[in-house]
Amino acid sequence: MLWIKRNLFFVTACGVAVILIAVAIVKYFEQSSEDSELTTQVEECTVRLKEMYELPIFPSAENMRAIETDEKNLNNYIQQCKKYFRPIPPLQINNVQGLRNSLDTNIYNFYQEAKARGVTIMTNNYAFSFDELMKRINFSPFSVRPLAQQLAEVDEILKILFAAKINRLEFIQRARACVEDMQPNVSSAHYIANGPITNAVMIAHPYKIIFSCFSGELTSVMEGFMRSPYGFVIKAIDVEPSGGFMMPPPGGAPPPGGFPGFTPGMPPIRPGFQRFPGGVRQPRQPGGNVPRRGFNPNQPPSYAAPPPLVGSSAIRTNRAGVITLFNERPFRVSMLVYVVNFK
Repeated sequence: MLWIKRNLFFVTACGVAVILIAVAIVKYFEQSSEDSELTTQVEECTVRLKEMYELPIFPSAENMRAIETDEKNLNNYIQQCKKYFRPIPPLQINNVQGLRNSLDTNIYNFYQEAKARGVTIMTNNYAFSFDELMKRINFSPFSVRPLAQQLAEVDEILKILFAAKINRLEFIQRARACVEDMQPNVSSAHYIANGPITNAVMIAHPYKIIFSCFSGELTSVMEGFMRSPYGFVIKAIDVEPSGGFMMPPPGGAPPPGGFPGFTPGMPPIRPGFQRFPGGVRQPRQPGGNVPRRGFNPNQPPSYAAPPPLVGSSAIRTNRAGVITLFNERPFRVSMLVYVVNFK
């Protein structure tokens, strides 16, 4: 102790030196760890830079300016499309009671409009895809907004169909949009399998419509969707005869009584193929010539009659010499329509 007292300054200096050395060792290991992490990051950046150099399009300053220009052009194109795809405004419904009243009122108005335009509805209690909701009294508050939107969209679709004066509306299917539509006990006959399509720009609701009409009314329907200020996109359309003569399926039996213009026992002859005298092709002689026994050179060649047109019939009218070559019948149309609403 006496030595320490005599050399207090030296001992203090040694203690401070030991502490500094310990701190330096700790700092060294910390810096080594950070250095290894930075080295790993530099190696990763080097690998990424090499991959960028090997890409067909390098993110140079010129390419970055081109990307900015393309992004600007895309935004301008989206703004132009919004002029032609105006969103259908939803009905002004504020609460559940208002939703119940709007369902009753709109479905009644749909029936009155169909009656005024002479459009036949399949059943008297059809609710235009809202059949399951008409059975309910209470609704979730979260169902008000999506159902108000779908009611407005169905209203616009029916306006186009009724304005075209179609013959008959069979049914409409819509996408499930609320909690009541998701219940396991609801019938799937009123809902379409496809759900809404959405992204960062727009949302599209699908509707499947099946109706009967003539070709003129179908033209008016498609023109109505085209001229509408709202965003309607006809995704798919299928037309089939609603009745009358139809060709049998492959391998199926012909209709009773055979096809029109067909006589049992008639040899199969292709349309436009020349018949030989007696309906039988004569065998060739050794010289390669066909015997001309019983052949009249002044007789014009006969041809098989072409098959009748499917879906049409030749009907003789009361006027002598007047024949109806084509009698149009209504056909059944199945149409898939998307209602596009930009956000």
